[in-house]
Amino acid sequence: MTHLQKMKLYFILFSIGILIAGYFIATGYHTASFKLTRNMAAWKYHARAEKAGVDQVVYAQPSSREQAIPVIVYHGLLEEEDSDRPNFTTEKFEDHIFSLKKAGYNSITVDDLYKFLKNEATLPPNPILITFDDGRTDSLKFADPILRAVHYNAVMFAIGTHSIGNERRGKYYLTPFELKSMANTDVWDVEAHSFDGHGNYPLSGDENDTGHFFGSAFWLQNENRSETPEESAERISNDMQKIKSNLEESLEKPVISFAYPFGDYGQNNFRQPHMRDITLAATKQFYKLAFYQNAPGYRYTLAYRDPDKVNEDFFLIRRINIDASMSGEDLVKAIERGQLKDLPFEDDFSMARGWISQWGESTIAPNKLSLRPEPGGTGGDVVLDGSQLWRNYEVTAEVESTNRTGVYIIVRFADDKNYAGCNFSNGFIHVQDIVDGKTRVAKGVRSSNISIPSGNFTIKASVKDRTLQCTMGGTTVSTEFLDESLNKGGVGFKAWDETPGLSDVHIRNVSVTPLE
Repeated sequence: MTHLQKMKLYFILFSIGILIAGYFIATGYHTASFKLTRNMAAWKYHARAEKAGVDQVVYAQPSSREQAIPVIVYHGLLEEEDSDRPNFTTEKFEDHIFSLKKAGYNSITVDDLYKFLKNEATLPPNPILITFDDGRTDSLKFADPILRAVHYNAVMFAIGTHSIGNERRGKYYLTPFELKSMANTDVWDVEAHSFDGHGNYPLSGDENDTGHFFGSAFWLQNENRSETPEESAERISNDMQKIKSNLEESLEKPVISFAYPFGDYGQNNFRQPHMRDITLAATKQFYKLAFYQNAPGYRYTLAYRDPDKVNEDFFLIRRINIDASMSGEDLVKAIERGQLKDLPFEDDFSMARGWISQWGESTIAPNKLSLRPEPGGTGGDVVLDGSQLWRNYEVTAEVESTNRTGVYIIVRFADDKNYAGCNFSNGFIHVQDIVDGKTRVAKGVRSSNISIPSGNFTIKASVKDRTLQCTMGGTTVSTEFLDESLNKGGVGFKAWDETPGLSDVHIRNVSVTPLE
């Protein structure tokens, strides 16, 4: 090679170096390198998706029917199992996303969900909202290429003190620059997860007595007292407003939703029950949607559009907190069990259809649903997931009470503190409604001729408007004065007896037919 040729080669290499350096300087080293790594990983997962038979894009017309929307939540993702941290591996996440795509699910955004709940927009068939909490770098690094491979999007709920207050790239949390880069893609939305409220805080002088930021009243150590309700409200409002304004300034976009850290807005705080209302009132000041994972007494697993609430401006949305042991196939089945169910409905219990228990023990064996108490308990119950919008219907069930103990048909179930039902027992049939946890016998009949039969027998409950009619054998009891708040809701069953451990009820089949 001549000297001139060497000089030309050096000049070309130098020019290429200048261009590469300019690219990294202009975009930021980490961002540019991440884009390259992300695209390479996306190509890899794209090839895997094709090999697995996962459709890359689902072209479908929007659906106008009522839908239930699964909202699933993840936190961090790891390349390998880590027994010390409850995280998902990339392999498990890939299995989940590919299984959802293969089943025909279409990802949506928080804005899509809000407009749907307001009845301002339709959604594609099988919508799903995929969420991540905390704003962790491993979520972006490992989830992004998998989502891109199947043309899915997701939302990241960011913590302010970890991200907004960290201008340099964090090893664990994303920086404001990275969050803004995410929000400017067609894959990610960025929303709020508190500014400085992700941890455990003292509730009394006992150092082991702690609670969460949004669900508890703090203990003021210097003053040896708990916060007043006004102080709690000010603290919570300040945090919610701060993360919203900081994110909106950083992202240059509206922030409309909030995910409660640990899913806690005070719904499980029976010691300080006022905190629930304080937190919800503060949330409604700043956000259109708020997300949680669980609440006592509320059993329906998916979000859904309630025709009676489309004029409201705020919606509280439940998310599915997925167990790390759940496979993609298990996830799809769980979502299907929670979908809104149409009437008429029949179940012979040949398979799991979404009966959810929060009291006692329930098992489904071939052709029967069994309800038993836990050791020392007095009964058990189930409610049918996906039946929450039913209004006027008749429930007919063939049951067997092994020890001739009480059986109860639940109708118009909203939650464990709001429902109606038919209470069948030896010596009486009661028509009941339960509102805000207070039980009222709207109509009852007592007679020595009323008894739980041996073997299989049929019970019925017919609810239309404010009328509920209960039938067992030759006896029917009816009332026209159900509480007007119980205008819709799902079905369920309870087994009970005052003697602990005695109740043992088997439901052989159930049918629910609509009433005009």
